[in-house]
Amino acid sequence: MGSDDFVPWRWLQKRELGNKPNYDEKTSIYNQLYLSLQVVNTFEPHKTTNHSHHGGIFNFDYSTDGSLLVAACEKQSILMFDPFNGKLIDSKDEAHEDCVNCVRFLDTRVFATCSDDTTVALWDARYLKQKIRTFHGHSNWVKNIEYASGLGLLVTSGFDGSIFTWDINSYSNEEYVPNKVFHTGALMRSKLSPDNSQLIISTAVGYLIIIHNLDLHTLAEDLNGFKPTLYRQMQISQLDNSMLIEYNHVFERTRNRVEFISDFPKGNQAEVISSLQIHPLGWCAVSRNTNAKEKSEWTCVHDIQTLPKPDKEDSDSSSDKDLSEASCSTADSVQTDSSPAAQSNGPHLDIYVNSYENLGHAITRPRVPQDVEDDDDDVDSQSSDEFPLITVNGFGSYDLIHFRRANNPTVSLSLQTSNSSVSEPARSDEPNVDGTPDPPFHLHNNISLIPFQDIFKTSSLLRRRPRKKNKNVCQNRPRLLAFAREPNVGRGFIKELCFSADGRLICSPFGNGVRLLAFDPSCRELCDNVPTSPVQLYELGSSISHSDVVVTTKFSPVHCLYVSGCLSGKVAFNQPRL
Repeated sequence: MGSDDFVPWRWLQKRELGNKPNYDEKTSIYNQLYLSLQVVNTFEPHKTTNHSHHGGIFNFDYSTDGSLLVAACEKQSILMFDPFNGKLIDSKDEAHEDCVNCVRFLDTRVFATCSDDTTVALWDARYLKQKIRTFHGHSNWVKNIEYASGLGLLVTSGFDGSIFTWDINSYSNEEYVPNKVFHTGALMRSKLSPDNSQLIISTAVGYLIIIHNLDLHTLAEDLNGFKPTLYRQMQISQLDNSMLIEYNHVFERTRNRVEFISDFPKGNQAEVISSLQIHPLGWCAVSRNTNAKEKSEWTCVHDIQTLPKPDKEDSDSSSDKDLSEASCSTADSVQTDSSPAAQSNGPHLDIYVNSYENLGHAITRPRVPQDVEDDDDDVDSQSSDEFPLITVNGFGSYDLIHFRRANNPTVSLSLQTSNSSVSEPARSDEPNVDGTPDPPFHLHNNISLIPFQDIFKTSSLLRRRPRKKNKNVCQNRPRLLAFAREPNVGRGFIKELCFSADGRLICSPFGNGVRLLAFDPSCRELCDNVPTSPVQLYELGSSISHSDVVVTTKFSPVHCLYVSGCLSGKVAFNQPRL
């Protein structure tokens, strides 16, 4: 038996004597614990007493003390487990009228669920026969729930592009009216930082939004009229739009200050950022995005800490240098083309689509012609910003979770061209935060205005046109810390990854199993291993324990154990075996 095998017992002995382990011993024991994680119990739906099938497992959450585990299921049900022995404690069929997408514990017994039936429900773990309360307000699928414990507010987001807050302590005879605090097209997920000081939002058009110094009570007022997607388009084009420049103050203010994150690894043309999780200490965010060519997926870790605000002169002078020296392909980088076509004053192409209505009618992204298509493995491939924004209903690739390619209708786009400046974009019919509607947008069904391949040939020349930084447009800082490439299996389903309770590990769905990713081989904490440039995440271990695609994982907030769930409904419970 090697000397390393005695480390756990030496640590226990020191703990009994009241001595704290040194840093190296602590790192070593964590490394051994994580390396020894194995499947110890499983739950399979066909083995239940009533032989009911609840469908795929879409989401997990533990109670705050780690004593209960609740699963949100595809076929309208929720399941409750004892996480230590994997036994099914209770279940609720027809918990919602459609798929249950997310579950979130508020304390040791009360939890909330949300569903494709557009509702949010509160439950008591001791009595699942009846809901405590049901909230109505979203107009489309509700995909995410957060809880601002200090304020007693639920924060929910859905595919209607809206983020609502709900006061769970407000009771009255009249129907409760939620507070709509934010709205943006192509909204995927929204997460609160552990101290509720930040709101992090992922989108389906290749960038993240951070709202610093968050004040949920004034958020709607502070960001009234601000349209992130349109401002992002202006960043990409580097052309002034006077109506959007007026909102530069939202990037500079103190309260509810906005920041965009748009840098991704070379070769990763990020499009749909479908999954998002926050580090337990709020240091960083891990996300899962689909490659623009749909050949692979990527797990990316971005720093989200509030940085000191630089002086304006320093930021202007160092902006181009910082972006050019970054080792990753940032959102603001562009490649130049000296060809006559690229230097000519060709038409500027603006593509705008309705992001809010008829979510079931999405189109797959057209394939790029071979003469302009880049290889995924080419380290010099263009960044996600250099591809035109061609999205329908807020999704560039597909309508996640339920969309099937076989049901794909024919939809084409309305195009606007101008030779000098960005045209005023068409907008959606969804009201703004202040309640004022946008001008209508015309979406043409079954009418081929311009062939998609011609769009890509034209836009490939436009995106290579040399562009200088426009100092009137707020630029984005490089924030990428680490990344890992994933196989794109189970297309159309969101893969929910998670951090371990100490933030040392990322548990990421990987085909029919999971793999544990660390920031370095020693499994050190991020604060002791901050990379100077984006690095590849280190694979600490993997487990192939399912017969179908794994779509969700969750670490216990208290204990060293995690669970994984797949589309067949199987749940695997993993614990250390020393």
